Amino acid sequence: MLTYTFVYGTNYQRGDFMPRAARKKSESGIYHIVMRGINRQVIFIEREDFLRFIETLQKYKNVCEYQLFSYCLMDNHVHLLIKEGKEPLETVMRRICGSYVFWYNRKYNRIGYLFQDRFKRTWGRFLRPGEYSVHMAN
Repeated sequence: MLTYTFVYGTNYQRGDFMPRAARKKSESGIYHIVMRGINRQVIFIEREDFLRFIETLQKYKNVCEYQLFSYCLMDNHVHLLIKEGKEPLETVMRRICGSYVFWYNRKYNRIGYLFQDRFKRTWGRFLRPGEYSVHMAN
């Protein structure tokens, strides 16, 4: 059996690692999502990139039936205020990110990740309808 030694001499064997904890679900299904470029890299270089991301949001909005209340696309990160539809949020985000990254990598002749880590749910983790959307939209 493989054994790994990490900081402070702690030994671990294969199978000792715990998976990430499941994300808590919002009662309302509304989330504020933040996705950042890896190493804070610019993810929208040209106007076409912004437009393609918006088209991707629209495409999967029709497929996954989520509600998109607002979005803000910055050069190196994205904010979305979204309500889950027929598919879980993780599936929706995997579709959106995967589709955009595939297109982006082909356009700029690159390989690898574009977004840093998994998407983040900030302030909106436990939103109730109308509670936060006014601030996000302004």
